[in-house]
Formats: sequence, C-alpha cells, structure tokens
Amino acid sequence: MPPRRLNSVHAAQLFAPGPDGKECEALRYLTETRGLTRPVLRKYGVGRATYSFPDKSGGRLSYVPSECVTFPWIMREAEVAEQEEMRGGRYGGWSKPAGGDGAKGKTAGDGNGNRDEAAPSRRRRGRPRKRSQADEEMENIEKFRADGTPAETPPEKSDEEIQAEVEASMGPFVTRRIKVRSIANKSYQRLDPPGGGQGLFGWHTVPPTATSVVLTEGEFDAMAVCQATGRPAVSLPNGCRSLPVQAVQMLERFDTIVLWMDSDGPGREGAEMFARKLGVERCLVVRPSGKRGRREGEEGAGSGPAAEVPKDANEALLGGWDLDELIEEATNLPHERILRFADVRDQVLHEIVHPDKYRGTPMTSLPGFTSLIKGFRRGELTVLTGENFGPDGSETCAATRESPTGSGKTTFLGQTSLDLVEQGVNVLWGSFEIKNTRLMKKLLQQYMRDVLPMADHGAEMTERQREEAMTSLSALADRFEDLPMYFMKFHGGSDVDDVIDAMECEFSGVGPVCVPGDDVVVSLCFVPFPPCVKQTRRTCTTSST
Repeated sequence: MPPRRLNSVHAAQLFAPGPDGKECEALRYLTETRGLTRPVLRKYGVGRATYSFPDKSGGRLSYVPSECVTFPWIMREAEVAEQEEMRGGRYGGWSKPAGGDGAKGKTAGDGNGNRDEAAPSRRRRGRPRKRSQADEEMENIEKFRADGTPAETPPEKSDEEIQAEVEASMGPFVTRRIKVRSIANKSYQRLDPPGGGQGLFGWHTVPPTATSVVLTEGEFDAMAVCQATGRPAVSLPNGCRSLPVQAVQMLERFDTIVLWMDSDGPGREGAEMFARKLGVERCLVVRPSGKRGRREGEEGAGSGPAAEVPKDANEALLGGWDLDELIEEATNLPHERILRFADVRDQVLHEIVHPDKYRGTPMTSLPGFTSLIKGFRRGELTVLTGENFGPDGSETCAATRESPTGSGKTTFLGQTSLDLVEQGVNVLWGSFEIKNTRLMKKLLQQYMRDVLPMADHGAEMTERQREEAMTSLSALADRFEDLPMYFMKFHGGSDVDDVIDAMECEFSGVGPVCVPGDDVVVSLCFVPFPPCVKQTRRTCTTSST
C-alpha cells in the first residue's frame, strides 16, 4: 500500500497554484477538457504528481518524467483486511472492536481471518432475495402491538450517525492503491505501488446505505455521472476487460448495478460479461440509443435518434446530454440464447461505421504473421504447430505426425504474447511442458530484446559491474511485472476438464478464482489431443476469449 499521506499530498498539489499564480496544467485539463468541477474532484480525491515512465524512442531505454493525474482507490481498513485474507496475507492496520457490528451488507473480521458472526451475512453472487407475500404480511404485523394499537416506529438515523457506526465497526478510510495516468501521453499509465491490491475508484464516495451504484469503464466517466446525476458511481480498475474477484466481492451488497461501458465493441462485450458475472437479475446496461437524453434545445432533441450517440458518460456530459435520462433507459440483458436485431442494432451499425475498431489485435513484431491471420480476434481459437526439417529440407518427424520439440513453438508464442501484453491485452499462459519459472525466464529475455544483465559476464564481473547489472535486472523485472500476463499452475499430464474449469471459472465468476487479477482475453495453450481442441474452442467462443 502507498504511504498514508501520499494521496493527500497529490490532492493538495492539484489545487495549488503554480509559480505564476495560475492553475496547474492537470487542473485545467480536468476542468476545461473533461468538464469536471472542483467539488467533484475533491470528493473523489483526485490529485496531481510527476511520475517517470520508460521510453525507447531514442534507441535506448530512458525514463521520461511526465505530469500525471492520480486516481486513488480508497476503502475501509476492514475491507483491506478481508482482501489480504483472500490473498493469504494479513493486514495489521485494523482489528475489529469488541462487539462491533459490520456495515450494511458487509462482513467484518478481526484482521486474522476470523469472521464477525454478529455482522449481517453478505449476499452470495450478488443475487438479491425476492420479497415474498409472507415478508410483506410479517412487516404489517410488526407495525402493531398485540392489542392492535400502532407500534412506535424507531427514529431513522442520520447520515452522520450511520457513518460513525460504519467507521467504528470497519475502521477509517485508507488508500489501497493509486492509479496514475499521464496528461500528455495516454499510454503512460501505472499503478502505485506495483503488485498491490485491487480496488474501485470512487468507492469511498458510495454511502453505506446505498442499494444501487453505477459502474463505469473509466475514472472520468464515474465522476461525470456523479456530477450530473448525484448517483453513487465508481469505475473499474483497468478498463472494460478488468473485473477482479476483489471488485466482485465489493459489489455484492448492491441490489442494482448499472453498467455504463463505452459504446464500442470491447465495451459492449465487457458489459455483457460483467453482467453475467455479477448477476443478470440485478444488472442494467446503459446503451444510449439517441432517442432519449438530449436536453431541450439541443440538436436532435425529441425527434428521432441523434447522429452520434455519446461514446461514454464523460462524452455525454460534455455533449450536454441528460445522464439521468440515459441511465433510466438502461435495460437488462436479454436471454442468453435469444437475440433480436434490436438488441444488437447499435453494435452492428457501429461495426459498419468503424470497422477498424473490430479488427484483430496485430502482432507488431510479426507483420507477416499478422497479414496472414489478420490478428487475434475475440471468440476464435488459433492452433499453432511446428515441424523439424533436415538439411535437405525433408521432414524429420513425418512418421510420427506430431509437433516435435525444438521447432520454435514456445519462442514464437512467447513473442506473440509479449506483443499482446504490450498493447494492453491480458494473456493467460498454459504451459504443460515447461515449468513456469523457466518459461518466465525465457519471456523475460525476449522482453529484454537483448542478453539479460549478468548473463554474458558471469563470475568475471567486478563488484561495481555486478551492482549495475543487478539494478538493470531489477528495473527490467519491475516493468515485466506490470504486464497483464498470467500463468496457469498446470504441469505435465493434466485433466482437460480441470484446465477448462480453471479458464471458465474466471469468466463466469462461479467457484474459486484460479487466475489472479484481471479477466482473461487471450489464452495461449498447448493442446495435444483433438478433444482438448474441441473443448478449448467451445470455451473461447462462449467466453469471447
């Protein structure tokens, strides 16, 4: 976790005037370019800081400083302790007070893995229990005494009293992690510190009594919703393809979750995937049609669809749309096996108008391979095989009809996976022939695009050279650790059902999570048998992998 006062320093720097007495560049960007107000920025704890990012434009690696906007993930200490318990660790900054109750919909603990039995149990999988007629009759009975006279209704607690009770039972707010985004270069992003826990931006702004929340794709969208509607709004930790299990657990207490992703292909696919993961019964998806939401006097208001619907909530705010109307237009997902043209009309038209957004992910270092397969597309399975040839060009394994060892499959897939993760695509490796540690070493060398530090000198290095090499190797490992790459813990002979289950459990949100962190977009697996190919293909298609 970052230092406790670090986010306060960042927030103060955002509103501090520059040497010339004017607003800083970050504040002008947020208020003028993004249309956000100062009260909303203060409410969400947004700040400013200067971070350095790796740059290879000059032919060699260097670090470039850049002014950034900081987005803190703030949560209660009890929630941090619960997350650490799930990770097998322990958070020592909080312990449950004796006899304390948890907040509504939360399960408190003592920081050592013990649950608070007095706290209300959390709904599992986010599916709210439907009220029956018996529930309503029981409520009517409880309103009267035994003699038939009305019973006294206990006074409602104020927001301040509720907040005090929550803080007494779950501890104060702490900064779980800080997301950093450069103003000048959108690709310059990082999480501080590396390898920390997960969270939701804006989580601390949600009242403990809230039963509904708006979940957006980006931080600017969440603040736009809150500013325009006053509704509780939080954003995903890393875009439309990232809903970690910790975030799912945090959202379990809500009866209604409004999903507002970007109005493009990946955003729509992410919304559908998240709705099934969180529970389709309680999820509403915002899909602006252009028929509602235009304010009076705006072009196209009240008469047919507008020429261009807003891509996201922040664009809707800047375009003068009524965000309340757009949210009211949100609907549930249709049945999984039933589809109408009206359900995908906007998506079809968007694909026709913007074909470049639906092309496969290219392999930047393999242009010939990209032109052959047109990039990797979601929902498709690509099987790669290899063949060894002798000096005369004859096949060396023609009799066995198998893909031999040493033909370069792992090296080729390694380069392919690095091309994907460097473009922000999440990759899951399933290597059943090579141990993960050895595979990671190979990938690290490919990522270095040179000989690894210390690998070409060995024992002949001086103490100073060794220290410099260790510094370079540590910096390389830090950059590699930030890549969205994951590895399944299977080795040798493995049951195909277990492998498919490990892939599917993260997609559906049911059962134990075998892949930590974000959702998987591309799976690279060695599948030596036709039944494995069939099952893996079905999984990729149904999970849009």
